[in-house]
Amino acid sequence: MGVLASFQSQLNKCKSLATRRREAKEEEIRKLMKSIKKTMKMQRREVEGIGDIKFTVGVKEMDAFKAENDSCRARGDRYFVRAKNDIGSKNDLIVIWYKLVSKKDEFITDIVMGSTLPKHKNFFFGEKEAYSPITHPQMKSISPSDPNLCIWVKKEANQLRHACDIQVSHSKEDELNLQKRNYFMLPMCLSKFGCGYAKIWVLWTSTHLLRLTDCDHILKEINEYTELLAKTPTLRRKL
Repeated sequence: MGVLASFQSQLNKCKSLATRRREAKEEEIRKLMKSIKKTMKMQRREVEGIGDIKFTVGVKEMDAFKAENDSCRARGDRYFVRAKNDIGSKNDLIVIWYKLVSKKDEFITDIVMGSTLPKHKNFFFGEKEAYSPITHPQMKSISPSDPNLCIWVKKEANQLRHACDIQVSHSKEDELNLQKRNYFMLPMCLSKFGCGYAKIWVLWTSTHLLRLTDCDHILKEINEYTELLAKTPTLRRKL
């Protein structure tokens, strides 16, 4: 009788161990399924990047441009987003706006700042290098108090990175915060171009996302296993 009891005890321990192993395995698979589903959900999102940049000068133009883009957003069209801080000037409020697009051949892949004044030490003429200029009629330094900033952008479809956000810093605290968030500063203070003491920061991201192969097959297996667990939650291993 003692031998039988001992055998029964060992058998119960084996069953208990098998059950715990099964439950641990099922929990591991559930976590894996959750992770794969999350990854696949992220991959369904469009890759977006900055496709255009605009300046507004003065409060009146800024308000009108904001209203125009609020309407675009309400219609579901692409619209310009205002950078959080302005870039200032001696006389007017100057704001940077950018538009996100999803077509890769429209992504901005490089940005260079330069002066609109040919005799300025930071003058840059980028058309020979396939850059396009972005400026404003009131930023061509027609009068001595006018800013003279021009942003030159390049769009190259074969580049591995593109701009996805633009921010402006006004202080050392702003700079440290943007550095922590992996933004890169354009290497000149805007005061060199008749604007305020501010700096432009760009967030670059990868143009090409690594995607899971055979996603449909993986999703099919996940769904089949989910149904199996639902039908047999107390599936026992035969010993």
